[in-house]
Amino acid sequence: SLAGQGGNALRVDGYSSAWEVTRNVYRKEGFLAFWRGNTPNVIRQGGTAAMNFMLMDHYKSMVAPIMNYSLILPSTRSPEDRVRRRSL
Repeated sequence: SLAGQGGNALRVDGYSSAWEVTRNVYRKEGFLAFWRGNTPNVIRQGGTAAMNFMLMDHYKSMVAPIMNYSLILPSTRSPEDRVRRRSL
């Protein structure tokens, strides 16, 4: 049982917590060790963000007519029309 192992059952590779691992990595390898291997992810996300930024006006011009139409429709109906339509 875990209780009979004196609390060592939760230790993995000599570490008992994520903070202990973090402190050890920082001491041994420095701050930049936390960013090692992250460059491809940053490049991918940067490219995605750039494309979204460039195409935002295009997206807005495509969606604007739909939004304007849907916002105008309810205001052009009279309250009597709404009641009649709901009762159908």
